[in-house]
This record gives sequence, structure tokens and C-alpha cells, in this order.
Amino acid sequence: MYKPLSDELIREFQRSLWNEREVDIVWTLNAAVRTEDLDLRNTCLGTKAGRVLDEVLKTNRTFRKVNMCVNGIEVEGARALCRGLKVNETSEDLNIAYNNLGEDGAKIVGEMLKVNEGLLKLDLTCNDIYNKGAMYIAEALKVNKRLIELKLEMNDISSDGAAAIANALRKNETLKKLNFEGNNIEGEGAEAVCESLKVNKTLEELNMNRNEISLYGVWEISKGVRQNKTLTVLDIGSALMVGEGADAFLKALSVNKTIVSLNVIGNGIDAEGATLLSKLLKTNRTLQSLFLSGNRIGVKGATAIAEALRVNKTLKKLHLRQNSFGSEGVIATSEALETNTRLTILDLGSNSTTLESVRALGRALELNTTLAVLYLDRADMKTEEANILLTALGANKGLKELMLEQNSLDEEVVEAVQKLIKTNKTLKLLDLSYNTRDHKMVAELEEIGRTNGYLQIKCSPIIDVCICLLYHSCTDIKGCLLYTSPSPRDSCASRMPSSA
Repeated sequence: MYKPLSDELIREFQRSLWNEREVDIVWTLNAAVRTEDLDLRNTCLGTKAGRVLDEVLKTNRTFRKVNMCVNGIEVEGARALCRGLKVNETSEDLNIAYNNLGEDGAKIVGEMLKVNEGLLKLDLTCNDIYNKGAMYIAEALKVNKRLIELKLEMNDISSDGAAAIANALRKNETLKKLNFEGNNIEGEGAEAVCESLKVNKTLEELNMNRNEISLYGVWEISKGVRQNKTLTVLDIGSALMVGEGADAFLKALSVNKTIVSLNVIGNGIDAEGATLLSKLLKTNRTLQSLFLSGNRIGVKGATAIAEALRVNKTLKKLHLRQNSFGSEGVIATSEALETNTRLTILDLGSNSTTLESVRALGRALELNTTLAVLYLDRADMKTEEANILLTALGANKGLKELMLEQNSLDEEVVEAVQKLIKTNKTLKLLDLSYNTRDHKMVAELEEIGRTNGYLQIKCSPIIDVCICLLYHSCTDIKGCLLYTSPSPRDSCASRMPSSA
């Protein structure tokens, strides 16, 4: 039975490293013979850690995952670490994100990939490898026969670097997941990647979110989507998708039979684009997840999407937050929920509600038995509206999670929650965080959550705190954060990559 590295072993590792007792460090790690997950992320171990792990990885046969994220190992540490990985055939998952590797570090990692026969996943997020570093990795992909997942988020890679990786995809026959999020790839880079999709037969997930993809780039992506037969997950958020570009992409998607998850967050999609998307959803039989948040579909667009929900039989997850469709859009969506029997997750957050729209949603929840998760955070919801919704849940038998953070709810909601737990035994999570500064109300809700036996209640109070962060020098990150009860689901704004 394998288990993660214990806190005690990690502390011993750090103490030995700081005292430069490398022999003790090697002994400590090798003593963890039944440890499968070597998790040393954000421990500021510095360049020496790579030298130590070189010795360990040459002989260790238990570590499957090695996480060195945020440790400042830099080029020297990467060189030593990769020496061990050249002969190690056990480690399958390596995370060296946020380590200031640069172009030279990427070259070292690339040389390791050419001979390594164990790694399946590699995370190089935020290492400033630039185009030259991407080219080194691309050369490795041409010969590597093992890697299936590669993360290159936030590395200042532009079109030339993307083109190099794309060229490698023409030869690579194992990579299944490729993440380019948060780089500077423009239309030409998108064109190169999508040209490779016409011949590549293995890539299943492509993330190009938060790049500089223009209307021209969307056109080129459309061509790749039309011809590719293996891609199942496509993330092209923050690309310009309006007018003829949106039309071309959606026409391509209409003939694609493999994509099950599509992210078009923050793409400028308007009511016209949403109407085209609605037509697609009425006939599409493969798409299961659609992330449409942060666009400008408005009431007309939301109504069109709602019409599609009445007949669509495959969509399970729909994210419509921050689309400025307000009460009318919520009503249209609610009416569609009365007959829809497939949707399990619906995000309507950051779209204003009214009494009328909440009543419509309540009626829908009394009839709908398949929706499991509903987001209504930051919806300008008042206590009376929330109480109507909570009362309606008394007759609901499907909803498992309800998110109502950052609205304007007062102490009267406590009574509604008390009634809810007497009538509904299905709901498992109710999030009421950041609705009040009233600590008494928060305490009452927390007590209900502790004592009811099945419903978890989150109810953090509103806070306004200025936190200044000065990270350890090994991370080379400095900054000041103003913390005012953020919403974790405003993914149409900046998103923290999965590596952190």
C-alpha cells in the first residue's frame, strides 16, 4: 500500500538540505521505500535539490510522481535532476513548474526526454523557456515514445515556438494532452498547430486558452476541427470569435464527431453567435461540456441557448456566467430546465436575478430531477429571492450542490436553511460564503452545518484585508495582493494554472 511522503520526512529532507548533509538526504528519501508520491512542491529547496534527487532517482523504484513545483531549482538543479531521470524508468509524472529553468533548462529537459522511458506526464509551466526552449522540447517529442501529457503554460511562447511543437506532432504518436495556455501564440501559430491536427492521430486534448488568437487564427482552428478525428477536448478561450469567424468555427464543429468538451470563455461571442451555437446544439450528439462564460450573448443569446436545451440530449455541463442576460435570460433557462433531462451542472453566476426569475427557477427545480450542481453566486440575489429558492428545494430530489456566494443575504436566510434541512435530504453542499459581515449569522449557519448530519454549509463572512506577499527569494516572485472575498469561479478572468 503506497502513501504520500510524510511531513516528517519532508522536514528531515529540508533540514538536511539546509545543512548541506546530502548523504543524509539521500538516505532519508531512500528510506521511504513504500512512498509512491514524492511531493516537495513549494518547499524552496533550491538548486541542490536536483543534485540530491539525481542520486535518489538512479536507484529508487517506488516514486511514481515527483512534484518539484516552485523550488527554484534553476538550470543547475534541472541538469542534476535530469541525469537521474535518464536512467529512471519508474517515475511517470514530473512537475517542475515555476522553477526558472529558462531556455537552457528546457534544453536539458529535452535531452532527457529523448532517452527517458518512464515519464508519462511533464509540467513545465511558467519557466520562461520562450520559443527556443519550445524548440528543444519539440525535437525531443519527435523521438520520445512515452510521454502522453505536456504542460507548457505561461512560458512566453509565441507562434514560432508553437509551430515547432506542431511540426513535432506530425511525427509524435504518443502525446494525448497538450497545454499552451497563457502564452503569446497568434494566428500563425494557431494555423501551424491546426495543420498538424489534420495528420496527427493521437492528440485528444488541446488547450490554447489566453493566447493572442485573432479572427484569422479562429479560421485556421476551424479547418483543423473539421478534419481532425481524435480531439475530444478543445480550449480556445479568449480567442476572437465573432461574425464570420464564429460562423466558420461552428460549421466546422457541426461536422466534428469527437469533441465532447469545448471552452470558448471570453471570446466576444454575441447574440448572433449564440444563435448559431443554439442551432448546433439542437442537432449535435457528442458535445457534453460547454464553457460559454464571459461573453456577451445577452437576453437574445440566452433565450436561443435555452431553446436548444429543450431538445438537446447530450449536454451535461453548461457554464453561462457573466453574460449580461439578467432576469430574462435566467427565466428562459429555467423554463428549459423543466423538460431537460440531461444537464447535471449549470452555471448562471454573475447574471442578475429578480423575484420573477428566481420563482421560475424554483418551479423548474421542483420538476427537474437531473441537475446536480447549480451556481448562482454574484447574482445580486436578495434574501427574499434566496428564501424562495430554498423553499422550492423542499420538493427537489436531484440537486446536490447550490452555490450562492457573494450575494446580499441577511439573517432571515437562517430560518429558510433550517426549514430546508427538514424537507430536503438530497442537497449535500450549500455555499453561502461572503454574503454578510454579521458573525452571529455566520455562527448560526455553521452550527446548522455541524449538527444536521448530511448538509455541508459554507458561510465565510465578508472580509476586507490587504495582504502583502513577499515570497522566498528562490521563487523570484514579489507582489501585493488586495484580498476582498474573491469568487473562485470567475474563470473568464485570469485563472491560476493547475500547476500551482
